[in-house]
Amino acid sequence: MIAVIDMGMGNLQSVCWACKHIGAPVTVASEPKVLEAAQALILPGVGAFGDGMR
Repeated sequence: MIAVIDMGMGNLQSVCWACKHIGAPVTVASEPKVLEAAQALILPGVGAFGDGMR
């Protein structure tokens, strides 16, 4: 499973749609246990990394 990290910002649904489009299982999560269990992580954001680090 791929976990899209939910930091309260970014276009999560577009990332999820892209994963589903290629047949990849995906979930949106912020809970550490879910993120640790994922096979891959996606940290979404376009030009907003500085805001995400705050």
